[in-house]
Amino acid sequence: MVLCFPLHVPESDLLTTFSTLSFKYGDSQREEGGRLFTDVNEVKLATLVSTLPHIKVKRTWITEDNRPERNQNWLNTVLKKNNSRKLKIRC
Repeated sequence: MVLCFPLHVPESDLLTTFSTLSFKYGDSQREEGGRLFTDVNEVKLATLVSTLPHIKVKRTWITEDNRPERNQNWLNTVLKKNNSRKLKIRC
């Protein structure tokens, strides 16, 4: 199952909304047009996931945005539940 939606919440609320997220590649928080954005890189993802019981980062990779007017990168990851099957999330 793939779940990705734009996420406009403070970093402190990320873990409670982890199943519905999408991240641009980076390591900062920023506000644009009155909306809050939290960008995530491999280090920040590992830190967030380390607080989730039974979940680990199995693989990450970076992709470029396919939209021609965008020059952005996205962090993609495969998370694995320790006692279950893989959970894929594109971030």
